Amino acid sequence: MYHIKVNYKEPKIWIPNVISTNGDNINDELEIKGEFFEPVELAIYDRWGSKLFYSNSNFKWDGKFNNEFVSIGVYIVHFTYLNQQTGELKSFTQDLTVVR
Repeated sequence: MYHIKVNYKEPKIWIPNVISTNGDNINDELEIKGEFFEPVELAIYDRWGSKLFYSNSNFKWDGKFNNEFVSIGVYIVHFTYLNQQTGELKSFTQDLTVVR
């Protein structure tokens, strides 16, 4: 009898829920970090559902829309990724607060 042991690791994804776009180089931008996943797309929306940022190659956001910093407030992050262990495409949504 053979036994096969599979070491499955759930992706660990960290996306900040607050950024401060004040130029002090501390939490100035949204950057996605983690392991066991491959980023696919990132989108940022305002509270009315207008898309402020979208990328399928650059997974950092500096808090700007049309080269201007967005207002202080709450925004929506929608992130899609590929689970490297299973090959599944998954996505989730979370709030992001922008402060100065």
